[in-house]
Amino acid sequence: NSMARPVKKGFDYFPFDVDFFRNIVIRITLVRYGTGGVLLYIYLLTRVYSEGYYMEYNDDMVDVAADELMMEPDRIREIISFFCKKSLFDSRLFAEEGIITSEGIQSRFQHMVKERALKRPDRCVSAERKYWLLEEEETESFIKLRPSKSSPEKNDSYSGEKCIKESKENKSKEKESKAKESKVCMSLPCKNGSYDITEEILGELTHTYPDMDVLSSLNKLNSYLTANPHKQGFVSSVKGYVNMWLSEDYQKGRYRAKQPDTYQGTYDIAEYESSSICDGFTLREQEA
Repeated sequence: NSMARPVKKGFDYFPFDVDFFRNIVIRITLVRYGTGGVLLYIYLLTRVYSEGYYMEYNDDMVDVAADELMMEPDRIREIISFFCKKSLFDSRLFAEEGIITSEGIQSRFQHMVKERALKRPDRCVSAERKYWLLEEEETESFIKLRPSKSSPEKNDSYSGEKCIKESKENKSKEKESKAKESKVCMSLPCKNGSYDITEEILGELTHTYPDMDVLSSLNKLNSYLTANPHKQGFVSSVKGYVNMWLSEDYQKGRYRAKQPDTYQGTYDIAEYESSSICDGFTLREQEA
């Protein structure tokens, strides 16, 4: 009897967005940490996708990265912390579990394994529930969530399910609390609800894009999504899509003055959601 070929865990390659260097977070990374910072981010993505949809962060991982990239270990730790603060990686999982991943990474993971899953519908793709960030309505049917390997089978003081539920409830309460503290200027329609642009978020965006009318641009986005329901994305995607929309308007304004009618931007959220890098960028910095 021939042995069955083992199911491949990770990937040999992953798609890369051609607009990668136009993203505001990548620009900030270049300013603060130079090309080494961007190289580290791409390096971490290759490590994550070689494993699947997440990787463990520890001293050994940092030492190997330092050796391969010829960077100081402390510098690597500093930059990774910055990535979490800017939501390139999920700050909660990083702080609590030492896990490097993001909603965008997991969304692309689903897309990348879809063909594999369709070829073998009898074989589901498993993922650890404890590390899975996508909501139920965003998770494909062929993704089967399993209890974490590190979770004890029976323990009255700990339950993986309870932990996840409480974590989501806490995050929801934090969002509600922040929403109450800051007045909502507008709400962008999404497939699974809406995303509120508060005065606090508007202030952050205005600071990021000081030379443009941010509110006017957001009003155009609101009208666009309202008039085109099929263009609406999930809340987790729309957060980052706002940044891309503003970045497009910013670039369009710059090029219009110098080279009229030559700049071609994209406002398509479907294209944005299928891109490899810009998913997972959020407007609000999360505390690591």
